[in-house]
Amino acid sequence: MTKPNTRPRQLVSLSSWADPSIENDFTHELQLASNPVHGYGLDPNSAFSYINSKKLHCALFRGLDAFAPLHPVPGFEPAPLLYFSPPPSGSGNRVGLVITEEAGGAHRIFGTNILHRAPSPSARPLTSDLLSKLRTSVNHSDTTSAVLSVLDAIVDEGWCAAICQVEREAERFRTMPIFVAIAATGGSHFYCTSAHAHGPRQSRFALEFAGEVR
Repeated sequence: MTKPNTRPRQLVSLSSWADPSIENDFTHELQLASNPVHGYGLDPNSAFSYINSKKLHCALFRGLDAFAPLHPVPGFEPAPLLYFSPPPSGSGNRVGLVITEEAGGAHRIFGTNILHRAPSPSARPLTSDLLSKLRTSVNHSDTTSAVLSVLDAIVDEGWCAAICQVEREAERFRTMPIFVAIAATGGSHFYCTSAHAHGPRQSRFALEFAGEVR
């Protein structure tokens, strides 16, 4: 029997994404969600409001560490200037990360770092069938296909400009775009950015991976 495609929690190292001394888009959005300042373009993204309310900070960073490990870009001094997450098998790979809310309020993390394209709005709605395929996939190909289907179902037209900007930035700096979706009982949420951060510590290196992070 094929074993589930799963990355155990103990195999994921302490992530630079979660280091309080680093600066990245995810920590910035979480700060806005925990201390919202409404107006002036500072309204928190709904995905991070959900993550904050459900205390899913550690789950988010476990997923980022598994699918988008950061690597240092050195400056003139020994200390790195920036950290990026290059595609694990060449230009063009993307990270898709889906957090699902299960019966009883538990959450699961699924994802892949071998998406061949960015998500695009789909006429197909998010259904229990799509989520079932995500939960039961047993190999990289099936998981990647299921993650992309969920992302397509959740993202809407309002995100198209941001997705194009993230794609251009990732191509320019040879890093990976990151697309995050939350499938919750009360509604779905979406966010995107590129895999870059300022920080003092390298994350665990991981090559191609698609599956569940526990």
